[in-house]
Amino acid sequence: MLPFFRKIRYHLAENNQFFKYLKYAVGEIILVVLGILIALQINTWNEKRKNDNLFRESMEQVYNGLKTDIDYYQVILNGLEFQIETIDYILDNADSIDKYERPFVLHDVLYDFIEINTETEYFSQRLIYNPDNRQQRSLAKRLADYLLRVKSFTSDIDVDLNTLLGEKGLPRPNLFQTRLTDSTYYSEEQLELASELIQDEYIRNKLKSIKFRTLVDLGGIRNFQTEAKSIMAKIRLLYPDVRTIFENVGIIGTALEGWDDVAVSTQMVEIEHSIFERELFLKKGEAKFRSNDSWIKNWGGDTFPEGEAIHDGNNIQVDESGKYLIRLDLNSNTYSFKRID
Repeated sequence: MLPFFRKIRYHLAENNQFFKYLKYAVGEIILVVLGILIALQINTWNEKRKNDNLFRESMEQVYNGLKTDIDYYQVILNGLEFQIETIDYILDNADSIDKYERPFVLHDVLYDFIEINTETEYFSQRLIYNPDNRQQRSLAKRLADYLLRVKSFTSDIDVDLNTLLGEKGLPRPNLFQTRLTDSTYYSEEQLELASELIQDEYIRNKLKSIKFRTLVDLGGIRNFQTEAKSIMAKIRLLYPDVRTIFENVGIIGTALEGWDDVAVSTQMVEIEHSIFERELFLKKGEAKFRSNDSWIKNWGGDTFPEGEAIHDGNNIQVDESGKYLIRLDLNSNTYSFKRID
């Protein structure tokens, strides 16, 4: 193509057609400049599309991180709510609590400093957004504000009741010790001490202080959970096809072949995105759902044959043996066991 244009220029120059040559040369320059501009525009468009795709992929990872955060917050909230219920139970029923239960219920008021860990932070570190894109800029700012508040959170609970009870001669029991099933765990002297402590005004005031501070923590964690849900909704609005990703979801427990020491998860089938089903014969026993044969992501529940799938929740109690259509919906965090025989 270039030799062709050169021949035309030479022909015009040799025949003293200067003005035609000039017009042609200018036209050729304009064409070259237009070609360069078009190429630059195409390259810019391709780069923008590439960056938008990278942002969208990063947002899907952030979306899944937020889902993990929300489940994690729910575990904390359940623990804080249980602590408040336990304190109310002690304060309102000190006289009627069985003497063998008193030391256990006192130690149920656990002092655990809550340091918030968020999976979203890891994915957000690799997030690159277009500062000229208002939606991307707004979403990135929401994420930054959310993570800043989460990382700056400190628990308001500063009363370690477990240590205080231990110093008074009532040590904390093994975490797996079941109250009332081992009446010899505490000596008669310790049981008497627990009866005194549960009525002690100083201990009762400490319990009231812990309850107040637990309520403060409860409000803070709820705010984090609400904000995480709101950001997820905004991501869905911007990218309607974004999805949570769960791999190799299965079910395990004594209602099947047992726990990890003797069995692995029985895999379920993903019939729709994040919805899993499987027909299985179950024995009377316990069951839980989990991903990748690991307890990092697992779901339990408090009711049967259906209920809320709670991350790190209790074992689901299968009340009756039989064949069931088992369904786990991780979009709505629900499960069901439908008897089919």
